[in-house]
Amino acid sequence: MPPCLTLKFRLKQGTWQTNQSLSIVFVFELLMGSGSYTRGVAAIHKQFNTALKRANSRQAVMNVYWKHKRDSEKLLAKHLKEEFGDVNKIKSKIPYR
Repeated sequence: MPPCLTLKFRLKQGTWQTNQSLSIVFVFELLMGSGSYTRGVAAIHKQFNTALKRANSRQAVMNVYWKHKRDSEKLLAKHLKEEFGDVNKIKSKIPYR
């Protein structure tokens, strides 16, 4: 089960806040829904840097790193899957020779 967090961010219409715990996967879905891989990476790095500053032992630092690596790989895999879908869509329109 993925770790949970409280999500607060700003939408175009105003500020949306929640006290519900949301999974990291849901946050990725929310961020990637806008189609921005860069925004997702920025969110992951912000979480990583915040957690790294709070880590107070060597093991805590390593745990933060492994979580960051897992989240980054998951986001990259999703991004590449979307791009491959785009490639296949374009490729299907080109006739065989």
